Amino acid sequence: MLDFADGGYDKIASTVPDDEDNRQQKIDSLVKVLHLVMGNIYADVVRKAPPGTIAENDYRWFFEESINTMAGLPFYGSPVFFQLDDFKHVQSSGLQITRSPGKNTVYLGCVMLIIGVFFMFYIHHNRIWVWLETKDGQTRILFAGAGDRDQRGFDQHFNELSGKLERHILS
Repeated sequence: MLDFADGGYDKIASTVPDDEDNRQQKIDSLVKVLHLVMGNIYADVVRKAPPGTIAENDYRWFFEESINTMAGLPFYGSPVFFQLDDFKHVQSSGLQITRSPGKNTVYLGCVMLIIGVFFMFYIHHNRIWVWLETKDGQTRILFAGAGDRDQRGFDQHFNELSGKLERHILS
């Protein structure tokens, strides 16, 4: 591909020595590789383009124009050409030692989260409501409750509390 960009079809032909028996076959295979590369570039352009913007007959136009453009490059030259001359691979790890002034707050939050999870699993949540309603000089008391787990234990506890409330009111 770089040979083609440097000198077009003539440069590709010059890379194959003249004394070889199957010179034309090698030149044809190099040109086929060039065409395959251009076809892959066109497929990439079609894949990235919005639907409906590229027609099927645009392939011939793209192919001819790109080949003609690349064949004419040696006559104009390139204002800038980047090439990697040297490369030094540096090994590194992802471990970093840093100073974190808020780490104690994070640790405190983590401990509180763990304690909260234990509370959620091992402490039973019970709700008890007392409603007082006065009507015609009489006060009516409604005592209610709900428990999320251990219904048998909650019923016993609720009955004890309602009995104490009733004894306290009647005395």
